[in-house]
Amino acid sequence: MRRRSLEVAVVFAFAILLVSRSVLLPSWASQVAPLLAGLLIFAGSLPYLQRFRVPSSAILVGLLVAVYVAASAASGVTDNFVKSLSIGFLWFVAFLVAANVEPNEKSRFFKLVLVAAVLELAIAVGETLIGLPSIRSMVAATQDGIYTVRPNTILGAWTNRAQGTIGYPIPLAHFFALGLAIVVFAHLGLSIFNRWLAAILLFAGILLTGTRSGVAAALASLAAGLLVSRRGEQSKLRIWLLVLLATAALLGVLILMDQENLSTDGSFTHRVGVLTSIGEIVRLPAERVLFGSGLNSHESLFELGYLGTSGTFAVDNGFITLLIYTGVVGLVSFLVVTGRALGHGTPDEVSVLVGSLTFSMTYDFINWHLHAALFFAMAGLTFSRQNTFFDTDPKVSVINRSEA
Repeated sequence: MRRRSLEVAVVFAFAILLVSRSVLLPSWASQVAPLLAGLLIFAGSLPYLQRFRVPSSAILVGLLVAVYVAASAASGVTDNFVKSLSIGFLWFVAFLVAANVEPNEKSRFFKLVLVAAVLELAIAVGETLIGLPSIRSMVAATQDGIYTVRPNTILGAWTNRAQGTIGYPIPLAHFFALGLAIVVFAHLGLSIFNRWLAAILLFAGILLTGTRSGVAAALASLAAGLLVSRRGEQSKLRIWLLVLLATAALLGVLILMDQENLSTDGSFTHRVGVLTSIGEIVRLPAERVLFGSGLNSHESLFELGYLGTSGTFAVDNGFITLLIYTGVVGLVSFLVVTGRALGHGTPDEVSVLVGSLTFSMTYDFINWHLHAALFFAMAGLTFSRQNTFFDTDPKVSVINRSEA
């Protein structure tokens, strides 16, 4: 039996997040997008909520959200507190609903992501290779109506970096990389030819964004998916050791390929500066180290000299952003949930998660509502097949471990 209200709600929520930073929506849309998307998904799931299972890892997601909201409230900035409530609500709802999806619903959602990726690729071609003014100004521009032409750092200055409706090249590359992982590893009934064609086109989309880390993330996610597909032949520890080594090797190769340019590359030196600032961050007051400083608190850390900067207030590292926002407690909760998800996920799920984690080393994807929601949804999917959960159905025992 299809849960149509839930499926329709997810489609609309996904569409809102996909274009929330685009000129297609008014300027206030990006501020209310997480709340609207979260409410849509919650409303769509209401008829089925009594039968929902709540994975034990949901406690950690709830702890992460609680610390995030409490730290934002403690900052004294009402706007950030309200935003953190809506963002945290979206994270938790995405995780919980995904943990209760059925295989056919997962397949349909993956097909939705691929359709959106193909549309984004068409927009990317129009704004870069063809350079259509109408696409740039009416579709791919940001909400202020401005389209920035950035020289492509991979293909060369003869073309610019695509940003699609997502609003910036790196998150668009992230979206293409997730689509690539899905089309390669998910069971969607595609022929070998169509699978290869879609994979090649999505990788070309990454090149159109001019995102070097996108190439590394795509390769890391493919390596992770391949390793997990052989999970029965190797121990989990060996698999994840290989994944980490492969990711480090890929990043190292990209650095060595362009070592001379990177020494004067502002984006590279900025990210290194942020990484080397961890020692300063842990010198904050103990309560801020443990529980974080709340949403957007990174800006004050730049101003106070805790974070190295090269003229931008972007952290460009998802892990450090979480450390700043939610402290050690929140970051550890996130890492434990992620570790559990990686240990139980299927090749397509793990491939997507590893791609996002790789991107987390180059930009703070947790601040991009589309990608944060997709990450928590993908983590939730990995728990949909586990047998340890809290059950909301009063006819079922509170904690079911009968098949564990």
